[in-house]
Amino acid sequence: MKRCPTCNRTYEDDSLSFCLDDGTPLLSASSYDPEATIKIPAGRVTNQAATEVLKDGTIPPTRPALPATEKYVAPMQTAPQERKQSALPWILGAALILGVSAIVVALIVTRNNGSNNSQVAQKTDNTSQSTNASSTIDPSASVTTSNVANPSITSNSTVSIDTTGKTQTSRTPESSAAAKPTPPTTTAPTAPISGGVLNGKAISLPKPAYPPIARAAHASGTVIVQVMIDESGKVISAHAVSGHPLLQQSAVQAAYEARFSPTLMSGQPVKVTGVINYNFVAQ
Repeated sequence: MKRCPTCNRTYEDDSLSFCLDDGTPLLSASSYDPEATIKIPAGRVTNQAATEVLKDGTIPPTRPALPATEKYVAPMQTAPQERKQSALPWILGAALILGVSAIVVALIVTRNNGSNNSQVAQKTDNTSQSTNASSTIDPSASVTTSNVANPSITSNSTVSIDTTGKTQTSRTPESSAAAKPTPPTTTAPTAPISGGVLNGKAISLPKPAYPPIARAAHASGTVIVQVMIDESGKVISAHAVSGHPLLQQSAVQAAYEARFSPTLMSGQPVKVTGVINYNFVAQ
């Protein structure tokens, strides 16, 4: 008779060598000894702290186990090429913003310069006109001077002796008037006359330059410059009264370089005021 050591099933047939249930090799029933079974002791815990026995027989309290330390994992560093590629869009964006800001600042500065030059020229024109008006004197007015007589007394003494022994003296006062010289009369300056549009009266009319900033902005149109011409035909004041702000400064500079033939009134050269038109075509 044979027996399965796993399921303890017995078999009467001695020709069988393996258990029909789990395939375990069969043992003969006569060789089975329950006391011969080897018992494996339970596993020992090796990570416990050793127990220390004091001399007085007491066991000291065990220390709590320290928690396991976590390992520090350093972050992965990106390659320098990836940093350059990520910084390239920021650099391009900053350069674009700086370029646009520079163009806007240039436009504002040019416009402010044109306005300041126009105001200065207008103030100069107004000052010269007020000076001419204040210095105008009516030639029909006569200057009256009071001739004050400076009396001078000359003592002509006449002595007469009478019979009483007293001397009598008589003085005859004489007055002389000295006339002061009359001051010369001044001729009043002639006020400027209006000449209208002066483009056809110019001897030399330079063409104004087309500023690069105006070319970038595609500025065009007509700029009208108010000018004053002295007796010799030279422009002494000029300021823009209309037109694109980016073109006014160039038109004013060209107006100062223009020359005109002197204008005569009663045979005398006089100042003339008028306008010069400059046409700018977008380039």
